Amino acid sequence: MQRIPFLDYVRVIACFLVMLVHACECYYIFSETETMLADGSSRLWVSIYDGFSRMSVPLFMIVSAFLLAPVKEGTDTFAFYRRRFSRILPPFILFMVLYAILPAA
Repeated sequence: MQRIPFLDYVRVIACFLVMLVHACECYYIFSETETMLADGSSRLWVSIYDGFSRMSVPLFMIVSAFLLAPVKEGTDTFAFYRRRFSRILPPFILFMVLYAILPAA
């Protein structure tokens, strides 16, 4: 499969939108019963930025799944998933072990 540069740009934009979502969190006050903006004067811009950037994670996941889906010709589904798990499982197990050990230290 040929590389599609446009999809790389879409993923970069989605990454920046994720950062924008997290940057908007400082404008909110969270309580047990409600969530509201800390400053009423920035309500319009925060709602536009925050609302627009909420599509970032689904967009990133859809584009990544599209790029992952085309399996190389000549490989079956079992071989594809075995290769994916062999690349994903070791870092995942390492992270889980570190996550379990480090808080105890």
